[in-house]
Amino acid sequence: MSSSLVLFVMYKIGNDSQLVKLNHTIGQAARCIALSASIILPILTVIGSIGSVLVGTHVVRTTWKKPLIIDRLILNLFVAGGIFIASSFISLFPAMLNIYFGQVPIHSSDTFWCRLQFGWILYIWAVSAYTMLSVSLTRYLVIAKSNQLPSICKNYPNLSIFIFNWIIPLVLVLPPISGFWGSYTYRKATGLCYPDFTYQQNIYQISYIVTYFLLVPILCLCTISICYRLILHATREKRRKIDEHTRENAVRSYILANVFNTPDEEFIHFNREKHEKLLAKHLVQIFLTCLYFLLPINAILVVHFFYASAISCQMIIIGIILTQIATITNHISYYLRNRDNFFSVLSTGITKSNKVTCESDIKPSLENNIST
Repeated sequence: MSSSLVLFVMYKIGNDSQLVKLNHTIGQAARCIALSASIILPILTVIGSIGSVLVGTHVVRTTWKKPLIIDRLILNLFVAGGIFIASSFISLFPAMLNIYFGQVPIHSSDTFWCRLQFGWILYIWAVSAYTMLSVSLTRYLVIAKSNQLPSICKNYPNLSIFIFNWIIPLVLVLPPISGFWGSYTYRKATGLCYPDFTYQQNIYQISYIVTYFLLVPILCLCTISICYRLILHATREKRRKIDEHTRENAVRSYILANVFNTPDEEFIHFNREKHEKLLAKHLVQIFLTCLYFLLPINAILVVHFFYASAISCQMIIIGIILTQIATITNHISYYLRNRDNFFSVLSTGITKSNKVTCESDIKPSLENNIST
């Protein structure tokens, strides 16, 4: 009996020591993430805020006289991006400092305000994702369907943007924050409430996870990829008809054929192929920017779904930082596509550049010369 008791005590001590080591490792990982976030967040916030202001000013200055719905959507995208960067800093930076200096728990229990700390960030992220979806869908309807937008979008553009891009994401993100559907998990070590999507939950909670992934990342990614693929196809067809029926092209091809001994068909094919490659490159860049924005947070949520742990919960902070970088990359990408007239608009007058590299080229007024 005594030997059994001794073995039991030794087993218990061994388990306790392993638990202490595990908690120490988790604590060290939390402090490492907190230190990195405390250094990176202010830098990204400054860069992102400046980029949002410059890009937003550029969009307003170039479209303020008669803004199209695509212009409003692009402005909404950069406003949401700026709010995402600012809200991430406000919510996470003080918390990261407290975790690093050991001033925990940040929240004493699982409350609405505790869940709102990450929930607000995810909501603004969903707004940006739905705005990207709206931009791609609007471009497709304008170009491929000859501006066949729904009547509510034409008559009430601001209202339609507000409902689709701000209200629907709120409906999808609010249930777990309010504790109604879906769940957040409270970690005593840090005092933070993290999104908790795991396969071990009951069917009621899993139904929210499935709904969220279907209606936010999967829907946005599929719609964006399909719309830009259809835009490329529709533009090819319209350019082919233009090349076949435009007198200017016929004259140029005639000159080349007689002066440089270049067949008409070869010139027309080369001209169309060249512009199609430029347009395809432009659309691929936009799609990759959207993909980079949608992927980090959701990839970490998927990892947590299958391998839930205290460290995987804290990885959501890394996902938010990567998404901030994606937002700044979007600002830089916009500038590169508008570099010919960006600073001239901000400093002097308004000039237009009808190049394929321009973000706002895909609109009704430029339907026939999208990449010229």
